Amino acid sequence: MRAELGCYQSSPAAGGIAQSKSVIPYRNLRHECDSVNPFEAALQSLLPGRWLALLKTGAILPLLMAAAAMAQQAAPPSAPIQRGFLTLPVDVQASHGHHYVVVIGIDHYQNWPVLGTAVSDATGFAKLLTGQFGFEYAVEPLTEQGATRDNINSLIDDDLRNRLKPEDDLVIFFAGHGTTRKDKVGDETQSVGFLVPFEARAPGAINYWSDYLNIEEFLRKISSLPSEHILVILDSCHSGMALGSKFTTSRGDTRFEQDVTSKVSRKVITSAQGDQLAADSGPLAGHSLFTGLMMQGLMTGKADSFRQGFITSTQLGAYTQHAVGMQEGSRQTPLFGSFDLDGGGELLIPLGAGAAPPADASDKHASALTPLESVEIAKLKKDDRRYWQDDDPLKNFPAARSATLKLCDSGDGWGCAQAADSFRKGLGGGMDYTRAVELARKGCQANVTASCVILGILYEKGQAIQPDMQSAARLYRDACTQGYLRGCADLGNLYQLGHGVAQNYAQARSLFRKACDGGEMVGCSNLGKMAVLGLGAAQDPAQAIGFFRKACEGGEADGCYNLGVMVEDGDGVAKDAAQSVTLFRQACDAGEMRGCNKLGLMYESGEGVGRDAAQAIAMYRRACNGGEMLGCFSLGVKFSTGQGVAQDFVQAVTMFRKVCDGGEIRGCNNLGVMYETGLGVDKDASQAVFFYRKSCDGGDMVGCKYIGMMYSSGQGVNKDAAQAVAFYRKACDGGDADACATLKPPN
Repeated sequence: MRAELGCYQSSPAAGGIAQSKSVIPYRNLRHECDSVNPFEAALQSLLPGRWLALLKTGAILPLLMAAAAMAQQAAPPSAPIQRGFLTLPVDVQASHGHHYVVVIGIDHYQNWPVLGTAVSDATGFAKLLTGQFGFEYAVEPLTEQGATRDNINSLIDDDLRNRLKPEDDLVIFFAGHGTTRKDKVGDETQSVGFLVPFEARAPGAINYWSDYLNIEEFLRKISSLPSEHILVILDSCHSGMALGSKFTTSRGDTRFEQDVTSKVSRKVITSAQGDQLAADSGPLAGHSLFTGLMMQGLMTGKADSFRQGFITSTQLGAYTQHAVGMQEGSRQTPLFGSFDLDGGGELLIPLGAGAAPPADASDKHASALTPLESVEIAKLKKDDRRYWQDDDPLKNFPAARSATLKLCDSGDGWGCAQAADSFRKGLGGGMDYTRAVELARKGCQANVTASCVILGILYEKGQAIQPDMQSAARLYRDACTQGYLRGCADLGNLYQLGHGVAQNYAQARSLFRKACDGGEMVGCSNLGKMAVLGLGAAQDPAQAIGFFRKACEGGEADGCYNLGVMVEDGDGVAKDAAQSVTLFRQACDAGEMRGCNKLGLMYESGEGVGRDAAQAIAMYRRACNGGEMLGCFSLGVKFSTGQGVAQDFVQAVTMFRKVCDGGEIRGCNNLGVMYETGLGVDKDASQAVFFYRKSCDGGDMVGCKYIGMMYSSGQGVNKDAAQAVAFYRKACDGGDADACATLKPPN
């Protein structure tokens, strides 16, 4: 059996048995190095005296190979794909009409370099606006070969001019290549920006400027459309040319005035300044840095800077400018402002959310829900706690949060429980454990057992509250006694771990079975894990398969994931890679990010599915964005090696830092390597020591070994042979063979 389930570690996991730490996601990182390889000289120059020991460490080998490749080549590492070329100098009411969105996206140009996320940026942004914010398509998305110069002009001059009415709002989104030209007349130099349509010829000795769309003319044409409010969003290189000297530029957030919707607005947000390139990838899977962060600002409600329940075009621009500019590794700064015929108004994007006002017990209308809030409450009533997982871009988490807060303020304990989950998981706004505890306690005092269980989870995890396993056990037991089976499953978890109660596998099994038999599928999944691990009984893979299958068929994503692992390994069932891919996909789609990470591995290896590096990267991104640190780790390795993505050490550092901060110590180790070698960050031996120590303290013996090396060489610390030996011995005692070999006296 593979160590996916066998290397069980007893760390508490809310709502189920502690999850095992998979070693399988690192299989693609292992390399055989039986002899000195061609990278030896480069490695010696980067890490004197350490290259051989480092080569033997599979988890960081890709980093070292990347470093060696960089040292061997005269040219610097390739930059991430960019959207364009650098050329040589030469009281408030929304509109009562329709809210339209039009999107244009091009990845596969006829003559220009291929992009990776322009189409998904355009279609994803449109899907977000139409599915979550009440917009509708004015026309079908214009993508790929359909986005020719003539078709884009026809879209504006014919389709939109004939469809739009004065009371309508319009958002136009373009994602693709952009370029710029510098015209020098006498002593004056003027920059001109262009958007690149599908069929445009690529620049060379001769530039065919007539193939492109002049941004100034493009905006002037749009400004004359009859729509009252227009927002243009340009995600392309040099798009800041849209805010040249003739345009009025806003640089700060502006407080909303009562009459802005009564005035015509013509606003534009660009992904980069006029002399900057725009990154084609970012933290949100499948989206550029600019579009991904903008979408996150909308989805989380963070762009609603005044918590009024709506976002203005200016607020959206200010939020995105700050988010992109402050993103680690960012080399672009978005701009936002107004263009021709702007009258000082604002387009509004209603969230159906905003902070709920303090409830007045005498006013029954204080908690009245907006239509968008009511939609999310209906989803919550249907899905209950399964709603609070980031598995559907059409969920309006800000609306759900504000709605449940209103219900809680009106005395609805169920609303308090749901709001607590929102704050505990950071969906619908920021993560706030203190607020989650307050809301969960309020719901529990209202005798809502689900809220008591959430409070128990917060006690168990020690989130904004002193860890108290006894209180967690009491809350779970009370819930179980009252028939809330999730409480039985969580109590069983404590008995299995021996946290807050005496460890008792038989009692854990009994509680899991009670939950499972009653339809709480996490109990079935936990029974499967006990059967696999042989906790309290002999290992029984066949029995585990039955429990995992029951859990999976009952909608428990963890069951699908573990069943996928068993099927992949052929433990208790016929080995079937294709079936395991199906199960991992089912788990991933249900919000189990380990399933997404596994899919990435399958796409990368070609097991059970066609080998597809792009899909592998997409799955790693999805896993990472969903909080699965192994997905982030895989992305970091890919960025460091340039496998499947453009090599980008800055992005690698970002990923490893996220992994380290997320508690996966291998990320700390790799982050230390980056600081020691100066890849993606300024070379800093003391920082390298800090992260190696963090890795060592977390139980990674490789980190302990590296601290020993640092003490031995005097890098980042004072040279100290005794300390070096102490750390080598700790690493050796922990099973690191290289450290043991170092301690042996020479023959």
